[in-house]
Amino acid sequence: MEGTRAPGARTGARRARTAAHRPAPWQRLPASARACLIAAHATLLTLTIWSAIHTTWRDRDASVIAGLCACAVANIEWGRRAEHGRVLGQRPHKGLSAWALAAAVLAPVWVVTVVTAFVYAYARQRGLKVTLFKWVGSGTFVALAAIAAENVAEAVSAKDPLRATGPMVLVELTAVLATFVVAEGLLFAAIAWTNDAEDEAWLRAQLRSRSYHSTELAVGCTGLLTATVFDVSPWLLVLFTPTYALLQRALLVEPLRSEARTDAKTGLLTYRAWRDVAEPLIAGCAENSTSATVLLLDLDGFKAVNDDHGHLVGDDVLAAVGEACRAGFRDADVVGRFGGDELCALLPNTTIDRARTIAEDVRTRVQEIAVVVDGHPAPLGVTMSIGGAFLSPSDMEQHLAAAISAADGALYRAKRTGRNRVVVLPLHDGLAAKNAPPNVPAPRLAQPIELRSTKTGA
Repeated sequence: MEGTRAPGARTGARRARTAAHRPAPWQRLPASARACLIAAHATLLTLTIWSAIHTTWRDRDASVIAGLCACAVANIEWGRRAEHGRVLGQRPHKGLSAWALAAAVLAPVWVVTVVTAFVYAYARQRGLKVTLFKWVGSGTFVALAAIAAENVAEAVSAKDPLRATGPMVLVELTAVLATFVVAEGLLFAAIAWTNDAEDEAWLRAQLRSRSYHSTELAVGCTGLLTATVFDVSPWLLVLFTPTYALLQRALLVEPLRSEARTDAKTGLLTYRAWRDVAEPLIAGCAENSTSATVLLLDLDGFKAVNDDHGHLVGDDVLAAVGEACRAGFRDADVVGRFGGDELCALLPNTTIDRARTIAEDVRTRVQEIAVVVDGHPAPLGVTMSIGGAFLSPSDMEQHLAAAISAADGALYRAKRTGRNRVVVLPLHDGLAAKNAPPNVPAPRLAQPIELRSTKTGA
């Protein structure tokens, strides 16, 4: 497992502060996260030196290093072939942890460190350009987890667990695998929750995912099977290498599925993926008799940005809008790109006032966006109009299409009354606004429903 976030495609969005004045990534780490990494490196270094001093060299150790490193190279190259030469950065598993676990079953601690160091160095050289201290930390965590598994193997068996007979070999290797996966998860959880939440949002999400842990179990099983085949005869690994090709293809399923559901420019869900998530959420709100709000968010003046500065700057704006949405909406909210410069969001279990407050926060963040133009960060005057349809528990029998239509009516009112504002209406008022003739003023409601900014945009 590589439990760190690899850099994705460059978004291009920049705040006014330039990268030249920002501290290095290591310097931005909180003291607690830095202490966690230093402690892990120091522990691994100590255990490795102790093992190298107190362990007698065996010819088998050289064979283990050579065999596992060769398997790792084949595994990494199969992965590159499966990805057609492009590295999918948002991919939690590339099978790298299998070799550390195999080394732990076959050889002393120092061999585990050597194999892990080679595997991670080779993977980085072949395109995995993760922030260096994160990549080194990932390798250290994997090696420590493998060493913990090796200690368990020695504790449950007076001899090499591969020498156990009958069902005991399965019991002992299962204990080794469980120790490895648990220790690895705890180590990555330690760095994920001592580091800043924004920097580790992806890793935290992976650690909460069942698919992440099930995949890591499969990778660990591959490592144990590799060790078993090696123990019979190292030459049999040649017959086992096609398994690594199948492993890499299997590991691509989840990231490719996520990539297909994610809009490339904003990093938000595609409309189809958003709808697939939103419909069950609304059904759940109906069952629990809770309210929800559907929002449509439309950029004001976005066409002028494309016309004046080009579509590449327009893409930077869309990326920055995606970042603003991720920062402004709650974790429970579902946000997607409706199409063009229009976004959509579902806010479950939300009062109408709370929905207005959240939408206003997003609108304000968008208004403050600045992107790099001709080498300098510049505000482009892009603003956002937001229309929302509030669904009370009694409205939940309506289909999502009706809520979107009502939100479109509220968005239409926001555009008519000046833009750069938030209008959230009850469902039936939104539908009425949608069907109102264009030259007829919208009906006044008993209570104010608009949040107006002090500054309007084009």
